[in-house]
Parts: sequence; structure tokens; C-alpha cells
Amino acid sequence: MKSFSYTETKDFIYPKQVCIETYHGCNARCGFCPVTLWTRPKGQMSDEIFNTVIDQLKEWAPGNVYKVALMMNGEPLLDSKLEARLAICEAEGLPNVGFTTNGSLMNLKRASSILGASPDYVVFSFDTLEKKAYEGNRRGLSYETTLENILGFIRKRNELKSKTRVVLRYVDFQEGGTGFKDYQLYFQGFLNEELDELQYTIAHNAGFRQSIKKELDNGNFGATPCDAPFNRLIIQHDGQVLMCAHDFNTEYDLGNVMEKHVLEIFNGDEFNRVRQVHEACRRNTLVKCSTCDEPELDKDENTFVKYAPSGKAFFNKNNVGFDYHEERRKILD
Repeated sequence: MKSFSYTETKDFIYPKQVCIETYHGCNARCGFCPVTLWTRPKGQMSDEIFNTVIDQLKEWAPGNVYKVALMMNGEPLLDSKLEARLAICEAEGLPNVGFTTNGSLMNLKRASSILGASPDYVVFSFDTLEKKAYEGNRRGLSYETTLENILGFIRKRNELKSKTRVVLRYVDFQEGGTGFKDYQLYFQGFLNEELDELQYTIAHNAGFRQSIKKELDNGNFGATPCDAPFNRLIIQHDGQVLMCAHDFNTEYDLGNVMEKHVLEIFNGDEFNRVRQVHEACRRNTLVKCSTCDEPELDKDENTFVKYAPSGKAFFNKNNVGFDYHEERRKILD
């Protein structure tokens, strides 16, 4: 890779979120996820690629990035080096580092080692308190095991007096379902009001299913620009940079961190072309974007909302990045 300095150009676009896919592959076969359509080789990110990514990020991520997630298209707890990689991110000063997990592998032993690595947050994607609905959507996972893993993680976090933020993600598959209030009331007693959060989101179609909104069922979308190409940098486990999470088989070749600096890729001609298409409200001319309903859903401020455990909402925009502590202060002051 040729030498590159991010100080050479003053007109860079900086992502607000960075996702590093340290493991590609999953132990579940969720019906709302395109996991059965993945064709890329499964496996763990090599140390060489991971260290290259961190070396490229540490110069500019502090002060520009709001969130770093060690996951993307895969279950991060399958990464045998996840704890070490979380610790490296912390040592290098990367901001707000954590990951999202389905929670099924978070037994007490793993919980202790994860907490020992001091992530800033862990998101548990646990859709509902209804066992039948959960296991129907999360095929291959046990409702009881996952719920006990989540509660066990919270207890261990409290026992260790860890500052790791626990985020519980509720996914609404019915649009306007009533289960979230029961979900909030159930978990409120386990969570820290000043630290933890609940996240409500309406299920988007991931670019491969029918939309949850009936008016979008016939593909009546594609003109709304998406925030993801402007704010989100995704690096998959082989070093390739993705246009967005829904480009799970890398149909767009934007570049590889082993060949170009990641910031150079994010500001490259191909990435900028994608942004120009979005700005021109012609998203439906892009292969992956033409079947995705996420930007249309995001126009409704109630489709993605973050709450304190007590039920106080504090943020409602997806794919834009935000200062977590600043937003929480708005409801805690």
C-alpha cells in the first residue's frame, strides 16, 4: 500500500460510525436477516488486517467518530480474539467501542472476559418477550438461554462495577405493535437509568424482503436519500470496504484497506458517486439501494428511537451518528 497521509487534504468527509467486521458468519438463521444469501467465505478477520485497520483509524477517529462497532454481518462472539481486540481499541483511544450480539453465546464465562476488556457498550438484539415469536424469528436460538445470558451479563456487570453500557434492542415486526411497553417495564428493574438504554426499531427489509409498510410493498420507494453512505464506514473481515451493511456480498468494489488507506477509500470517486446519486434522489438506480426501504422508514421519527430504561426518549435518528453522553444529558439534567 502506498504512503497516504490524511492531513494532505482538508475536504475529507469523516464517518460518524465505524463498523469492523471481525467475524463473518453466524450461529442463527433469523428469518429477517439475509444470512442464507451470504456467499462470501466465512471466518475471522486476520490480525494483519485488524491491526492495519486500527493503525489507519487511530490518527483521525478520536474527535471525528462517535461510535466504533466490532461487528457487521456476523455474530461477534464467534470471534475468539474479540476481547483482545476490544482492549486494543481502548488502548489506541478509539471512541465509544462495543458490539451488537444476539446474546446466545454470552454465558457467564464469556461475560466475565468481555467485561474484563472494558467495552463502552454491548447491544443485545433481543426482539421480544414472547417466546414463540422470538424463536420463530431467531431460528436456532433458545429464548430461555438468551434471556438468562442477558440477565446474567447485567448481574455480572453490576457485580464488577463495570461502566459498560447495556443496550437492549426491541424489533417491531408488526409496525405499531404493543409489545414494547411490556418490554420496557420488564427490563427497567434490571437496568441502570443513568447508563443503560432500550432501543425500539421497526424492522426494515434489508433490501431483500417485502416492506413492513403496506404502502411500500410494491417497491414504492427509492427517492429518499440514505444517511449511511455519508456517515457510516464498514470494513468487512477481508479488509474490503462496503457501501452499506446491505451490500453483504460486496457487489460494489470500493476498495480494500490492505491496498488503500481507509479514509482515502471513504473519500474516493466511487463512494462519492454513490453519495451524488443519493443527493439527487435517484437511489433507486443503485442495485442494492433500489430494493431497500430503510430511508423511507427513517422519515418517520418513531421508527428508530432510543430510550432510557424509564421510558424517556432521547434520540430518534438512524445512521447519522451522535454524541451519546450529550444526548443523554438532555433528559437527565
